[in-house]
Amino acid sequence: METFWKPIPEIISLLVSMCQKYNYTKILENGPGVTPFPLSTHFLDVDSSLKNTIAVDIDFDKIPFEDKYFDFCYARHIFEDIQNPQHAFAETIRICKNGYIETPSPLIECLRKVDSLSRNKDLDYCGYIHHRYLVWTDIETNTLFFLPKYPLIEYLIFTPEFYTYMLEMSKDKFYWNNYYLWMEKNQQPNIFMYRNGVNFNITDDYTDLVMTAIKKSIEATKFHFS
Repeated sequence: METFWKPIPEIISLLVSMCQKYNYTKILENGPGVTPFPLSTHFLDVDSSLKNTIAVDIDFDKIPFEDKYFDFCYARHIFEDIQNPQHAFAETIRICKNGYIETPSPLIECLRKVDSLSRNKDLDYCGYIHHRYLVWTDIETNTLFFLPKYPLIEYLIFTPEFYTYMLEMSKDKFYWNNYYLWMEKNQQPNIFMYRNGVNFNITDDYTDLVMTAIKKSIEATKFHFS
């Protein structure tokens, strides 16, 4: 399987053009890593080597900016890793008028030989082993959904037709991620957290929810980039 781990240049170009079109001048990046967004003016990270970097625990801390301080937020491959995405999401939309959240797609989290560790050590687990959540976008309600990535994912059985479809979609780099965009002038940003025993039952509902996640993420990607 060919892998697409890096930021996709076409998407970065689209986001840069959008920021320039709307004259966004204060842009926050959550977790820049080794490839910061080109227009970012401020950063949230544990590493303070970048200029204008604020060190906060986004799982629990209040981000030290006033409401709607930033024009735009860019967050790539952060929200699937953290313990408390509901808090981080609330704080992000509080201080940012507009924004973009990119996470690995549920499709890729259900395929094997994706993670570099899996490929290099000839292991055979699904997706990225360190991720806590499957994340997908519902474009009708502008909601970002989070489903815990339980070990049960290793034992899910898809129909041969659906699994063939998954493999075929994984050949396209755009389907390696899920994309969520909110703009102040459009729908209110929303988040929904699935919790076992509260709004789903892991033994009865998990396979159906994972399939829904895959389908919804693909649908949202087609909506944004087709």
